[in-house]
Amino acid sequence: MKRAEWKVREEIGKFLLAHVNCDWEWKGHVGGVWVEAKRIAENTIINCSCFSTQFIRLRVSEGKVVQFKVAPVGQGLVQLRWFLEQIKKR
Repeated sequence: MKRAEWKVREEIGKFLLAHVNCDWEWKGHVGGVWVEAKRIAENTIINCSCFSTQFIRLRVSEGKVVQFKVAPVGQGLVQLRWFLEQIKKR
C-alpha cells in the first residue's frame, strides 16, 4: 500500500472514531454516508454504506482501528479520497 493511501485510510479511521460513539449499537449518517456501528465484546464493528453499497468496514479495538476492509468499489486512492469527502460533508 502506498503512503498516500495509508494516510487517507488513517484519516478516515480517525474521523469515524471521532463521530461514532457506540455503547452497543448505533445507526445514523456521518456526512453523506450511512454508518452502522455495533459493539461485540471488546470490538466495535463499523460498516459504512454509500448509495446502498457497503463501502468500508472497520474493526475497532481499544480506540484503535485494527482492521480496515474496503469493498472493491472503493479500492484505490481516488475512491478513498472521494469517500473521505463524503463523510466530511455537512
